[in-house]
Amino acid sequence: GAPRLMSALGVGNGQMAALFSLIVLATFLGALACVAFMRPGREAQFHLVALLLIATGAFMDSHATSLTRPEQMYISQTLIAFAAMLFLPPAMVAGLMKALAKGPAYLLSFIVVFLSTQLLGSVLASGLFTTLVNHRQALHLQVLREQVTVTDPAALSMIAQGTRLAQGQLSDAAAAQGQVVSQIASMMTREATVMAYNDAYFLIFLVALGGAAALLRGSVAVPSAT
Repeated sequence: GAPRLMSALGVGNGQMAALFSLIVLATFLGALACVAFMRPGREAQFHLVALLLIATGAFMDSHATSLTRPEQMYISQTLIAFAAMLFLPPAMVAGLMKALAKGPAYLLSFIVVFLSTQLLGSVLASGLFTTLVNHRQALHLQVLREQVTVTDPAALSMIAQGTRLAQGQLSDAAAAQGQVVSQIASMMTREATVMAYNDAYFLIFLVALGGAAALLRGSVAVPSAT
């Protein structure tokens, strides 16, 4: 979601080069961490750390503003990229060990099912994320439009001041006023977009925390049941 938010704020791909580089580096470091520390039986610990890192990064991103730029998302996106790599290999190892325990015939089935679920999950998650952002953006934009009406003294003052400034470039007063109104509408759309992404990031934060809590409860319940 971060690159799409930056694009909505008018940030070009060239300005996001450092952000993308950090994401790639964090992914590579996450892979190295899996190679160095991954052992059978440690899957739950890896997943717990990954969920907590994702929750931390998503919570940081949920406080974005229209002035946020890639530099303010370096740490949060690095944490999320590192966590994503911590999450996937342990899940694959756990499933692979179970498939091998049942016999080589289950190996191919596991690979097919694992890859299919990963592909389906990524498509569904992307679609749900985009749908949520669009829905929340429309809702926030409606609220902002209700707050900024033509009878609002603050709005009238802003339009009048902007019109006076624009008349230095446009001789037609109506055209100058129309330009100001268009700029205000664009500003409200930008603010609504930022608030929508903040809502989506905060939801990810809650889901990651919920997953971590469920994982902790499960790890505690298993020994007690045994």
